[in-house]
Amino acid sequence: MSNLTSVGVTNGVPNSGTGTVSTLDNLIGTAGTPSAQVQSVQGVAGGTAVPVSAASLPLPTGAALESGGNLAATAAVAGTTSGAAVVTDANGTLQQYLRGLVKIFAAAIVGGAGSLFSKITDGTNTAAVKAASTAPVATDPALVVAISPNSVNANVQNGAPVTIVAATPTATANGATSSRVKAAATTNATSLKASAGQIYSIDVFNNAAYTVYLKLYNKASAPTVGTDTPSWTMPIASGGGFSREFPRGKTFTTGIAYAITKLEVDTDTTVVAVDDLTGSIDWI
Repeated sequence: MSNLTSVGVTNGVPNSGTGTVSTLDNLIGTAGTPSAQVQSVQGVAGGTAVPVSAASLPLPTGAALESGGNLAATAAVAGTTSGAAVVTDANGTLQQYLRGLVKIFAAAIVGGAGSLFSKITDGTNTAAVKAASTAPVATDPALVVAISPNSVNANVQNGAPVTIVAATPTATANGATSSRVKAAATTNATSLKASAGQIYSIDVFNNAAYTVYLKLYNKASAPTVGTDTPSWTMPIASGGGFSREFPRGKTFTTGIAYAITKLEVDTDTTVVAVDDLTGSIDWI
């Protein structure tokens, strides 16, 4: 077909008058080469839709087209079995493509490899997630958690871990032993425990008209009053008392012993009267 070089028009009426328009070279164009002369495609009401092939659209990462043009979700993306079809028809339309995308994203959210909710695993062992009412068993994989040195740790003081020492009494099945304190008309040399131990509470009262002194000794036998040196001397005023607890225990490395005298000095051997001091000492 030769090129169209001129056309005659007069007020829209063909075949009359004269007028020249630009030469319309290559009106039909060459196959495979874009032409500026080709007009865009316009739809017509009630006309047939222009088909769009899924093969012409970009695919999501990890997805592939199956035979027949179906969009498939691979196991690496959606956690489905190999070769699982996303759509059932083979039209290869845009609708088919979009439906495939929805299924891929849904599979990724539900679970499987690449899921948004994948379990913690080292590639071999997978952490076990159980209901609060289900006790763990020996075969459940352990989850090891390390705290970064840069993390704020409530159990750290001045940059060093704080060691928490257990203070629960364990020496006897019933906890601490409670020993009665009842002064006799002596220096009251008494052994509470002939080996290392701890005092957890002291609760005594002075009935005398003068101050008396309760003296504690770190010794595995009754003290030699006036010769042995007390590790702690407590004055108890007349009509008063001494009551104190030691939640972590007051430690005696050799043994626990006490004496009661009328004067404070370590060498005093002045006896007190009967019942001048009464109360109890709890120890382990």
